[in-house]
Amino acid sequence: MRNRISLSILLLCVPVLMYLSLSLGYTHVTFNEIFHYLQGKPHHVLETVRMPRMLTALIVGMLMAVSGLLIQSVTRNPFASPGILGINSGASLAVMLSVIFGLTSTTVAALTGALIVAGMIILATLLPKRPLSILEVTLFGASIAAFCVAITQGLLIINNQALDQMIFWMSDSVTQNKLAALKWVGPIIILGVALSIILARYLDIFIVGDDLVQGLGVNVTLLKVQIIIASALLAAAAVTLAGPIGFIGLVAPHLSKMLFRVKHLKLILVTALIGACLLLASDILSRYLLMPRDIPVGITTALIGVPVFTYLVIRRREVMK
Repeated sequence: MRNRISLSILLLCVPVLMYLSLSLGYTHVTFNEIFHYLQGKPHHVLETVRMPRMLTALIVGMLMAVSGLLIQSVTRNPFASPGILGINSGASLAVMLSVIFGLTSTTVAALTGALIVAGMIILATLLPKRPLSILEVTLFGASIAAFCVAITQGLLIINNQALDQMIFWMSDSVTQNKLAALKWVGPIIILGVALSIILARYLDIFIVGDDLVQGLGVNVTLLKVQIIIASALLAAAAVTLAGPIGFIGLVAPHLSKMLFRVKHLKLILVTALIGACLLLASDILSRYLLMPRDIPVGITTALIGVPVFTYLVIRRREVMK
């Protein structure tokens, strides 16, 4: 009963926030204008700004949330996220190198950077003599993130030609219409989602321990690699579309587990919806904090994410007492 009520509220929040994202801002768009636009009547603001912005927030919020859920499950670390483990920073560094040297597209660069960092993380958990613990993996990922950020910032300082382009890309904003990149990112998203769905049934037993998974005849090493790859694919796609947005992949899985007691297959769905709601709400807030100027949505996700995550941590400690 509780799950049904929570799901009903969540399913109501998503379309409401989608409508508010199309309607609210410096230029208000009425319900009738949105209705007529959906019927095919041209509307400059909706077509060039609001609709791409809403769809980007919707897609990226889902991708980052599910990516965070997978990372937390494979590491059994409730404080893990693509950002904390350095996946976002790795993608950003790869994009920076791509911008400077013109080696490949930013889409391919983001995916490559995310997978390289993810590979380093998974190798650290599988060291033959002394695999890193959960805490050590988190610290290892944080050090990789700090290294990637330092290199990226250094390259920005010494390369003035790439400065404007990189700042534009790294502005962690859904206002930039990057939906055209879906033709390249789309297959990455489909593969990441497909892997997530296929692996969901293993995640239900994986969180208990490696021994139980091995007892079922599953290759634990291969399973970990597949989960990390799925998470990296989703995170890389999200970073490509909107830059390195934080906190969504950290907070959304906690909220979904707090509100729903379901298996991972359903948990992936509700986590994706919660991630979409968080980023849509953050984007709407970003339009009003410094009206008429928009601020990067990464700032508002932090403003929302920090107090929510602090509450979840406090609540978690109280429950465990």
